[in-house]
Amino acid sequence: MVHCRRKALPATTTRSNDLLTLTTGIVAAHLAGNAVQAADVPLLIAAVHHALSRLNPDPSPSIKGPQPAVPIRSSARQDQLVCLTDGRKPKALRHRLMASRAMT
Repeated sequence: MVHCRRKALPATTTRSNDLLTLTTGIVAAHLAGNAVQAADVPLLIAAVHHALSRLNPDPSPSIKGPQPAVPIRSSARQDQLVCLTDGRKPKALRHRLMASRAMT
């Protein structure tokens, strides 16, 4: 018996495999319930694969963290503080954070 370690596949390979798996499942389900001529099966496979690949063309969406409502440098001044979450200038920031966000 031979054991070999599997290497992690790049994201494009796994996405391609996911598309093929989804395409296979959809086409098999369609063929199980409908009468399709043998000459039309390759066209059906190509159409389903093309439709699935257009659903999410970007395999790695860029996920950005929350953006502050105001620039961080201008949020703290001598006479006031500006809330980074919504840009308000409350007089009692600690009370506001406790009331609205349960933070102190």
